[in-house]
Amino acid sequence: MGGNGKHRWKISFHRSSSHSSRNSQPPKEFLCPITGSLMSDPVVVTSGQTFERLAVQISTEFKFSPKLEDGTRPDFSTIIPNLAIKTTITNWCDKSRTQYPPAPDYTTVEKLIKEAMAAEKEDPIRTSEKELLNAVADNPPVIFSHAATELGPRINRFNSGSSSEESEHAAGALFSLALDDDNKMAIGVLGALQPLMHALRSDSERTRHDSALALYHLTLVQSNRVKLVKLGVVPTLLSMVMTGTMASRVLLILCNLAMSVEGRTAMLDANAVECMVSLLRGNELDSEATRENCVAALYALSHGSLRFKGLAKEAKAVEVLRVIEETGTERAREKAKRVLQKMRGFEDGDDEDDSGFDSLFESSRLTRTRYRGAGARNNNLVNSTTF
Repeated sequence: MGGNGKHRWKISFHRSSSHSSRNSQPPKEFLCPITGSLMSDPVVVTSGQTFERLAVQISTEFKFSPKLEDGTRPDFSTIIPNLAIKTTITNWCDKSRTQYPPAPDYTTVEKLIKEAMAAEKEDPIRTSEKELLNAVADNPPVIFSHAATELGPRINRFNSGSSSEESEHAAGALFSLALDDDNKMAIGVLGALQPLMHALRSDSERTRHDSALALYHLTLVQSNRVKLVKLGVVPTLLSMVMTGTMASRVLLILCNLAMSVEGRTAMLDANAVECMVSLLRGNELDSEATRENCVAALYALSHGSLRFKGLAKEAKAVEVLRVIEETGTERAREKAKRVLQKMRGFEDGDDEDDSGFDSLFESSRLTRTRYRGAGARNNNLVNSTTF
């Protein structure tokens, strides 16, 4: 694609109004919440946010977890490289003619963290009052089902460093409750989404499995999609897919997120199109079902998004999708065909209603089964789903 075409698309459809110049301001998600600087070595922490690696290391040394803008505090117990956001930052630097972010200075970062620690000690009472007001504002009245009132103890088992067995039971219980449409919104309001995200990194296969199932069913509800996007989980989920961590299951969660405007925007910002195309082009995907889910995610991202077309062209998605259209499974071929039609502008689907959009995913929906979890006790069957 010629340079001029690329430039026109960027001005017309990129959500930032800045031109590609040396004065372009980086998107907020490219900045470390601690240092406020463009990240050179971004890592995803256990709670789902992305930070500069050095900032996490120094914070851990001081046993400090900074309070973020949304009032939450990150969990630094585990970190993994955020390859998706690092690639996106590099691409942004190239396009905006900005110098690549240098490695941060240890002394400077240490000073920033010490200042943040000192500031938090100044007025703890006022801070507590503010947290209470924010909590009230963020939790509007909701009519909970009887089953949902049992959520508190389940969620606490995730947050209190409980045993592996207790976490397994908590994940299984949340999954069972999430199957009921009447419970889905309540589960999100009561704060189960972030603990379930943490549980995707559990050492227990059964906990990871049931947590992924719960998140899949919970993201069938719009309010939970929005909450997860606000928690900043999209880069974490994309990193899990790219590293092969429960790729097929995580892709289904991403498909649900992409069915909302907020989810599509977050995924496009996090370089999801290039990630999906890269996976389809390579041999990393472990099954045809996973490939189908990957194509389904691309189709979801293409819905009502002119921005998608430009990103897909940059990622050279056409060649990959044509191969799938010819050699993939029936469901993968159908989705690949629809994406190509949208890119060519031949389809009226940009204005199609949501029912038509949803129908293409029906063949990929999960079916309810009974599953004997790894290490389950005799006759202890738990509700599960086949991916």
